[in-house]
Amino acid sequence: MDAASSGLSKHNAFIEFMQQYELLLVLPGTLDEREAEQKITEVVTVVKDHGSDVVTNTLGKNRLAYPVKQIRYGYFYTIVFSAKTTDVTKLQAKLTLRRDLLRF
Repeated sequence: MDAASSGLSKHNAFIEFMQQYELLLVLPGTLDEREAEQKITEVVTVVKDHGSDVVTNTLGKNRLAYPVKQIRYGYFYTIVFSAKTTDVTKLQAKLTLRRDLLRF
């Protein structure tokens, strides 16, 4: 059954294939708060290029369970967004290239 025969518009059929994702990011604690906000703004821009309905939540600066790249503290953020599966793999590839992210 296609979207036209089921009474759904073309727009609604597109939304059905999008899924909601949550991305947890860790930025180095060596940054100050202003620099961390700039970095997360850049990451949100990349996420918006590949998804929609982007919501960011700041979890603050916390101690890491173990050092990553000799860094013991990090700024934690969550980003909830909707995207197609193919766009998520493209987003993952772009985030992998960013050296300023400790983990994602």
